[in-house]
Amino acid sequence: NYRKPPAIDYRWLVVCLAIGPIAVFTLVAVSGNKVLYHWAAPGYLFAFALLGRDLAGMSMARARGVRIWLVSTAASLTVLLAAVLALAKLPWPPVAFAAGNSLTYPLIETLSWGELKSELAQRGLLTQSNLFVAATRWHEAGRIDIALEGRLPVRCLCNDAREYGIVYRNIEHAGADALIVGRNLSKMKIETTLAACFHEIHQLPPVSLHQGDARVVELQLFFGQHFTPPDKGAACERDGSIDASRRR
Repeated sequence: NYRKPPAIDYRWLVVCLAIGPIAVFTLVAVSGNKVLYHWAAPGYLFAFALLGRDLAGMSMARARGVRIWLVSTAASLTVLLAAVLALAKLPWPPVAFAAGNSLTYPLIETLSWGELKSELAQRGLLTQSNLFVAATRWHEAGRIDIALEGRLPVRCLCNDAREYGIVYRNIEHAGADALIVGRNLSKMKIETTLAACFHEIHQLPPVSLHQGDARVVELQLFFGQHFTPPDKGAACERDGSIDASRRR
């Protein structure tokens, strides 16, 4: 005899898919570790499906309130997107506080580093042989790589190089010169962290990145002569010692 299969409540499947990322990364954040907001985004994406189902099943008596909420949400989102687009096109005003600190451009992480390529081309560095670009942070290495469009090889000289530590081997550039590029790099910091990997390091004029006509980012440049890759597990500190964080 044919038996009708039991009804399946697919809501529980969506709940299980949603609660995993939300709960896990909330616990990670509570434990004191740094968590980026988008890590839990897949969970909230599934939660939106549950919200849509509940909204569609509401009675007509509550439909007016739901309609007002949806319209106001859509309107506020439109205003927010228009403000973001305006910030991306208009120059950022140089607002300064009494303490001397300036107001940071809110879309600074979306700013293109394309001006770096044109500036290096004007200085004749893109055609220099036996030269590679060294970043000190993995995410800055990616931005530099995109900006230079393959004109120079880009490597990351740091302990957390991510894909740059897997795909590339720094030993391939032994003996080459390096153009060290990054934000908030002081001469003392560069000499402390990279001195043992180069014969000499010279500071070059910085490169400014603009939003409209306003300068919002300044990239520091250094020229390192004759790169000597450290031994495996070693850092580029002045004394060439093993990185203490790796010894523990």
